[in-house]
Amino acid sequence: MIEKMKTKFDKYWGDCNLLMSIGAILDPRYKMRLVDFAFNQIYNANDARINVMKVRDALHDLFYEYVEMDNMKTRKGSSSMQNVESLSITSSCSTSKGKVVLSGLSLYDKYLDTVEDVTPKKSELDIYLEEGVYRCQDGEVTSEFDALAWWKSHELKFSILSLAHDVLAIPISTVASEATFNEGTRVLDPYRAKLSSDMVQVLVCGADWVRQLHGINKPIMTHEEKESVDVILRA
Repeated sequence: MIEKMKTKFDKYWGDCNLLMSIGAILDPRYKMRLVDFAFNQIYNANDARINVMKVRDALHDLFYEYVEMDNMKTRKGSSSMQNVESLSITSSCSTSKGKVVLSGLSLYDKYLDTVEDVTPKKSELDIYLEEGVYRCQDGEVTSEFDALAWWKSHELKFSILSLAHDVLAIPISTVASEATFNEGTRVLDPYRAKLSSDMVQVLVCGADWVRQLHGINKPIMTHEEKESVDVILRA
């Protein structure tokens, strides 16, 4: 039993789970500090360093995908606002003997363009990771902390890091992903004894369609496994 448990443990934790790691980083209580700590507990020093870099690279790739999406929205919004801007410029200016005189606010906006850098030197992701982790105050229960509510309250500061909403909102399932289309010895076990024959057939056929769609070879079944499936389908 221990050997089987160890085999399954290595299967799920032998490789780094990027989604779980990124979800932990986007929790302000943990960030990269939990990943650094946990990976050094699970892996040896070299594997821990490699997996930490893998998680960091995946996080940055995901962030810059959202940056590109935000830039596309900005470009679309700027084209639709051209007419509005022209009207606002007209209303903010006054004429004096045929000359256009900018209002005080317009002059102030031009002044800001000269003294402030529009492009930030650090990305939102870098700023978020460099800040200290959120520490629950006295009387605050850590288990009741709502990470999504924290991100909502910091939406103005981290506008592009809204990817946290998408990652943290993913529901957690206790069922292994491959178990959904598994047609091996676990088709009917104590936990699936109430599946009807029609539902079993749907699962088996669905698994064949998914394998065909993605070019996945079907696992070879033993004679006993084939007989058990045939019995179920005939029922």
